[in-house]
Amino acid sequence: MADPIDSYLDELERSLNLPSAERAAIREEIASHLHDERSSLITEGLEPAAAATEAIRRQGDAPALGQALTQARQTRRALLVAAGAGTWAAAGAAVRAWILGVAAVVATLLAIGLAAAILTRGGTSGSWLIEDAGWYSAVGATTFLVAAWAAGRMFVTVAARESHRPAGWIRPWIALFGGIVVAWLALVWLRVPQNLASVLVLGSVPVCFALAALTGSDRPILRTRLARRAGLALFATMAFGLPILAFAGTTPVATSLSAVGSGPYASMQAMLHALGFDMAGRLLVQEPDFGDESWSASNGVATISVGNAGAITAQWHDLRIEAWRALLDTGGLDRSSPDPIATAPVSVTAGDALVGSIRVDGVRGVSQFMIVLTGVAPDGQRDFLTSLGGTNTTFNGSALDWLRAP
Repeated sequence: MADPIDSYLDELERSLNLPSAERAAIREEIASHLHDERSSLITEGLEPAAAATEAIRRQGDAPALGQALTQARQTRRALLVAAGAGTWAAAGAAVRAWILGVAAVVATLLAIGLAAAILTRGGTSGSWLIEDAGWYSAVGATTFLVAAWAAGRMFVTVAARESHRPAGWIRPWIALFGGIVVAWLALVWLRVPQNLASVLVLGSVPVCFALAALTGSDRPILRTRLARRAGLALFATMAFGLPILAFAGTTPVATSLSAVGSGPYASMQAMLHALGFDMAGRLLVQEPDFGDESWSASNGVATISVGNAGAITAQWHDLRIEAWRALLDTGGLDRSSPDPIATAPVSVTAGDALVGSIRVDGVRGVSQFMIVLTGVAPDGQRDFLTSLGGTNTTFNGSALDWLRAP
């Protein structure tokens, strides 16, 4: 026959709306008390079956006891403690997982770099240059996926333990509110070079957190000895390889203009037309004398300076600099994009120079640009005055900015 104490304990455990570890601990504590009580009653002369029944009677109704024990633990204060402890534990887990993710990415990139070096050494030709910095962001953002998963799982485990509630009760709330916070961090707060790949990876970060939370458990997360050794190995790899990759990743990539077109051309106007500069304005028979010309690009902003401002403003008004999509291998503008990606006015300095600046990292899909100067002639037509130079660029901002950008 089944032990009545075991049946009582089973019923009690089913009535406890608590995490599994806490239910097991309460069952063990009540079982110890009932067995001690039964032994005491047997010593007093009762039969074992009668002693077990009496011990259970003295303990009280199992469902009522389970409900009372649950309510005593599930207080509002416990929820507040759980929110703070869960957030802190999730942040710590995210940092640790992110470090391991970075180490794994470093190891992978080092292996790819070694393979590329071997292929090059063996006579394989090709270009290994990545001009679109958004790809660096996409690769780096994969480490956030690991961090988000670890954070979601740890949040559920710690919050369930501290709130004295089963994982199934708190998982949806953590997935919802935690997912919103993670989405804000990944898609709005983080501002890096972006392309479609980086936006997709960053958009997956809150999804990864939510999935981790929805599948989380209230059981403690244990790390095996093998996992600890693997983590140390990855960390050692990161310590060695990260400075190398950081140097390579932060080195600016600059593409210079090539020799002009394929030629030969019958005139300067024919050359400018072949290179697409007629999209910027009417082509002049002869370019004006601009004196000293200079331009530079830094942090997504191109700055220009053109001399002989007095003579230029005497012939043209509404002067502005324009950034156009470019084909730098030919030295011309991209005819598939008939409008400038950005425009900005210029001003005249006391030193008789035209100066201006324009942001060139605010349009999606632009990898190469060129700066031109245009002005409106007395007859009302806009003239192309000169090309100042160009290089490569990448959209910079948040993932949300990228989605909103033209």
